[in-house]
Amino acid sequence: MKQYYQEFFGQAQHQIQEPLHRGRVIAAAIALAISTSQALPSSEVGHPSDYFTNHVMPAAMETISCFNESMVFDTHAALDYVRQLWQLRYWSAFQQSQAVKIINGDFFGSFTGVNTVISDNFRVFLNENADVVASLSYFATDVIRACANNHA
Repeated sequence: MKQYYQEFFGQAQHQIQEPLHRGRVIAAAIALAISTSQALPSSEVGHPSDYFTNHVMPAAMETISCFNESMVFDTHAALDYVRQLWQLRYWSAFQQSQAVKIINGDFFGSFTGVNTVISDNFRVFLNENADVVASLSYFATDVIRACANNHA
């Protein structure tokens, strides 16, 4: 299993040239992989933030900890990013039952919840690093799958 971590971090070192920037990009890539690997509830829940805290956050924290044992990165940012990205998935799946409020003339951002659940700073950061975050998230997903298979 350590091989998956080595591949992930090798790709991170190769794809992210700025060492001071690497920890945050790694956090975003891991967060994207975690947020997409965690299931949404089967139907709308009364308090999505409570659902996240009780059902998604424990697994997210464990996964972040496993990655952090192999390489140092911004773990606090990673958990915050997981929360935002998972909330975006939840919003996209369940919030259309409410009236869509268009914010700043941005139909798709408003419809998907991006304008509601993703902070402006994180959105800008993701847009600036989209290719690397998306690429590294594939390697992070491989690590998560390998860990899940070893625990099954």
